[in-house]
Amino acid sequence: MSIVLHGSFTSPFVRHCRVALAQSGLHWAFEPTSSADATAVTPAMRVPFLRADGRLFTDSSVILQYVRERQGRRFLADLEDAQLYHLANAALDSAVNLFLLSKNDRTPDNTPYLKRQRDRVVAAISALADAQRPDDGENDAALRIACFVDWARYRKLYEIEQPSLLSSLARLNQDDAFASTHPSRSDTAP
Repeated sequence: MSIVLHGSFTSPFVRHCRVALAQSGLHWAFEPTSSADATAVTPAMRVPFLRADGRLFTDSSVILQYVRERQGRRFLADLEDAQLYHLANAALDSAVNLFLLSKNDRTPDNTPYLKRQRDRVVAAISALADAQRPDDGENDAALRIACFVDWARYRKLYEIEQPSLLSSLARLNQDDAFASTHPSRSDTAP
């Protein structure tokens, strides 16, 4: 049986999948793949995507669910976890889009819709900082939040200085599966 994760080293969505796979004990491989290359393979036209069991999984959340189920675990243990995971995911989607569009001079300063996206990210950061959340290194809500925070800091997009977010990130960085996948470590394969 072959499990191959395709994606970029800097994508926070790919990072979360890499962490989950590293924690899983499953045999898997990582294939660096650009978003441009993904357009020929997946209708989602983005990374990550996963080939496993003769199937193609085209979204990080579905990939995580597949990995956790293979471990005999539930993906997102309860509604509170789901709420935090999806809030972080929405903020991350907006932040990634803002980052990519800024490369083409599309910014919140000149596009009202993008201002709303920026406001969503800022509001989500505040809500995530105030939320009660687990710091368990295998909790997917905590991991998604940490991947978001670390990526936003790496890209220098947002001043994220909330002590609760930084202390959670520091705890997760003690886990080698998380720390070894930091976007700056693009030379490290799983």
